[in-house]
Amino acid sequence: MKEKRLRGNVLIGALLLSMILGGCGSSGASSEMKEASSAQSYGTELATVNSATTYDEAVMEEAVNGEDLQVQDQDRKLITTMWITAESEDLTTLLAQVEAQVKALGGYISNSDINQDTHFNYDIMDYEQASTPSRASLTVRIPSEQLDAFLSSVTEESNITYQSKSVEDVTLTYVDLESHKKVLLAEEERLLELLELSETVEDMITVEDKLADVRYQLESMESQLRSYDNQIDYSTVYLTLEQVETYTAKEPKTVGERIATGFSENLKDVRDWLVDVFVWIVTHLPGLIVFALILWAVIMIISGLKKRKARKRQQKAEKVNGKRTIQSGIRDAARETERGQEYPDESSDRHEDRDHVEQAADDQK
Repeated sequence: MKEKRLRGNVLIGALLLSMILGGCGSSGASSEMKEASSAQSYGTELATVNSATTYDEAVMEEAVNGEDLQVQDQDRKLITTMWITAESEDLTTLLAQVEAQVKALGGYISNSDINQDTHFNYDIMDYEQASTPSRASLTVRIPSEQLDAFLSSVTEESNITYQSKSVEDVTLTYVDLESHKKVLLAEEERLLELLELSETVEDMITVEDKLADVRYQLESMESQLRSYDNQIDYSTVYLTLEQVETYTAKEPKTVGERIATGFSENLKDVRDWLVDVFVWIVTHLPGLIVFALILWAVIMIISGLKKRKARKRQQKAEKVNGKRTIQSGIRDAARETERGQEYPDESSDRHEDRDHVEQAADDQK
């Protein structure tokens, strides 16, 4: 509106000057020239908006060149990423220390995954989850200037077994995005001015479409810049923590050391197994006593049955032997009878023996 008034004032002044110098005819010609000049300028601006060029080339080149001169003076834009694997004999305490250290340094933990192993519980005769964690994976975001302090803290509190670092320089990409953003802001301002000067609905729609496209590109570049700022200001540390009983040696062991270590670990495993067996026996002693009584009763019953069968077999064998003895006596008596007939003097004695055998047979029956 101010520009329209200014142009109106200029036009009025030109008309007055024309009237003074050349009269009414010349003043009319001067007014037509001014209006034509204004229309030509607006038409040129509108033609620029309708063109397919997104950025003004001259403004773009000037902005980029100006930023390139400042790259040497500003800090480099570096994205730092680290991967660390550490061991601890008390993982629960180490996790608490790491969380406290991250908070003290102004960082935060963006992701946490804590694993707990399962073990066999003899009390419930089933597997259950261990009370202490065995492994933890953390994604830690630390302010870049505090990264060294965090690494020193982790090194002091644990045994580092693996460490890797990656640094990406995004300075040129960052500066290019900032330059494009400035050009888009300048184009947005120029489009807003053209929108105020639009005289037809068609011109307004054309300018507004172009303005929406510029603003969309501005939002995209601002989002990329915010993402870069977060990665530059906060280093990312992928931290893996493991629960161990003894720290891993950083230097290769000799054959003797390996034998000694293996032997001691084997003894420790045997000791742990014996302790587990003892604990299981003590905790299940009432059930074991009942089981032992039942087993003893079963053994006694089986033993009694075996003895009874043995007695029956013995009695049967005795009966068979007795029958054989009687039959043998009868045969002997028969032979004696026959012999008595041949030898009468001996027949009386043998006859008594036969009587004794018959009596014994009767008793056996």
